[in-house]
Formats: sequence, C-alpha cells, structure tokens
Amino acid sequence: MVSSVDLIQFLKNSEGRNLKGLNRLKTVYRPYICPFDQILELIPLQSRVFDLGCGSGSLLSLINHFRKPEKLGGIEISEVLVNNAKQLLASANIPVSIYKYDGVNLPDEIADYNVVTMIDVFHHIPKDIQPNFFKQLYDKMPANSVLVFKDIDAASPFVYTNKLHDMLLAGEIGNEWGAGKLSAKLKESGFECSETKYKHMLVYPHYTILARKP
Repeated sequence: MVSSVDLIQFLKNSEGRNLKGLNRLKTVYRPYICPFDQILELIPLQSRVFDLGCGSGSLLSLINHFRKPEKLGGIEISEVLVNNAKQLLASANIPVSIYKYDGVNLPDEIADYNVVTMIDVFHHIPKDIQPNFFKQLYDKMPANSVLVFKDIDAASPFVYTNKLHDMLLAGEIGNEWGAGKLSAKLKESGFECSETKYKHMLVYPHYTILARKP
C-alpha cells in the first residue's frame, strides 16, 4: 500500500511540477487531507476509470501511475480545472478524455468504463438534484461496474470544518450526507454496497463506500 507521503512525492516531482500558486498547493498536497491511499486500494489494476468531478486531475494522475489503467475519463464543471487536469495527464500513454460538464446531465460515455470514482463531489451538488443523482448514475453505468464514492461525513461534528473550508475556497456551503443515509440511497438506486471505510485526516471526517452495479 502506498502512503500519503508517497503520493505527495509523486505529485510534487512529476505531474504537479508545472502548476503554479494555489493550483499547485491544492493538487500536490491534497493527499494530506484526502484518503487517496485508501481510494487507490479499491481500484483494480488495469481498469477503465471515469472520475466524476475530476477537479485538477490529482486522482486521475495517481490512478494513471499507481493502478496502470487501460484508459481514463473525467468531467468537471470548471474550465480552468479541466485545463489543469489535461495538463497533469498530458504525458499519459493511454487514452484520456477530460471535458467540461454542464452540471446536470451525466454523459453516456460512462458506459465505456468499469470503474467510476466520485470524490468530495456529492456535497457540492444542488440539494434538489441530490436525491435522484444516483439513479441517473446507475442507469449510465454498465453491468458489473463499480462505484468508489468518498465524501465528508455529516454525522461527525467536524463536518463544520469542511463547510468553512468550502466557503473559503469555493465560496459555497455544501450539503453533506452521513454514510448511512448515503449507503441507503445507493441501495435504493440499485447498487450493492460491499464496503464502507472511515478515515479522519487532520480536521476532515471521511467515509468511502465501494458499491457495485450488478
């Protein structure tokens, strides 16, 4: 198992070396506050991985190096972050498809991937869209594919630290769900949830759910 220090060293010396300022800090040092090491363990080698809300591409870059995927895809609502992610993955020797997302309609392209990742994205989705989001995702994913989902645990009092974080860096306050409520919604949408992991990093309470579409 790779450590957070290993992940930061990789991002610092390779994909993150050309990024500047805040973009570099958020990309290179995110493994200190996000359990990427735990997430990578749940992604099979040589998978086809699609990242919902890929941000600046940190996770996709780590997957490319440590999990040796067949191809990578991702969507993000910010054009700036899409360009950052493309820059990080420019040297990948596999097909990579990253593009801007309209925030509403999930792409049919998801059907071409057997692993979907969704990391710290759900609490940013508008509150009125959240209840039906997983049914839409379930319908887009192919049979026997898996979802690796990670978010901040609303059941922890430290959720308010994340709300402050989002207000300062994203100018918004998210709507986090607890792990139990989220798992129940996944099952209601048709997924089978096989594993839930918890990890507290600095002041951030994380949970990761591994779910499968039969």
